[in-house]
Amino acid sequence: MEIIKKIINRREFSGNDIHFKVNILQTMDNLGILSDISHESDTNFDINAYIKSGGQIIGATNSRLSELKSYDALEPYKVSFDMKKKGYKDFKGDDIIGVDRVVSIDGDEVKYVFNAVNNIKLGTLEQSTGILYTDNPISGVIIPNELTSTDSNTEVQFMSEGWNETNISISPQIQEEYLLGIINTPEVKTDVFIDRGVTSVLDNHLRLSEIETLDHLTRYGNGFYKINRK
Repeated sequence: MEIIKKIINRREFSGNDIHFKVNILQTMDNLGILSDISHESDTNFDINAYIKSGGQIIGATNSRLSELKSYDALEPYKVSFDMKKKGYKDFKGDDIIGVDRVVSIDGDEVKYVFNAVNNIKLGTLEQSTGILYTDNPISGVIIPNELTSTDSNTEVQFMSEGWNETNISISPQIQEEYLLGIINTPEVKTDVFIDRGVTSVLDNHLRLSEIETLDHLTRYGNGFYKINRK
């Protein structure tokens, strides 16, 4: 461990408190991929004891409203207009088509979503996909003190996944020696590009345009053309 000593003259500070940043670094070795031991033989094992359903999370964050701002000076935030629409898989592996859009505008208050499914629950407390923001670009949103900080002026809410088979491992794990230091499964890259050309059939004839003399023909391409001498 490296010890760094610094001398600070307290006379340079007018207050009673001294604040300075400490950079803490840590290095560690990755042991590698672990192997699961099956628990199917345990008749007393109950997987439902480890699964917990998710719930609604409400907190405070910084505004992301600028990401949905259009170039229209008269109507910068367009309700129900998809600024982005993309597909992804949720924690269950189901295909989701999520949208980024402004849901509603009430006075100066704006509700908007990211990666949410466009259905009847969009923008409500029952929204179960994506993230819902409540923002006020003029004065900010009133947020309870226990949820916010001096830099947070936007309310955010989303439905958590809880604990399920997709995000926890409940099997005992062992470290096998041949996997020591291997942190990812082997990946084989087979990207091979063969440029056959659009005029490959006429290639021999087209190359003749580059030849000026008979001597050049015999030397072209280190024997590209086969010349029969009689």
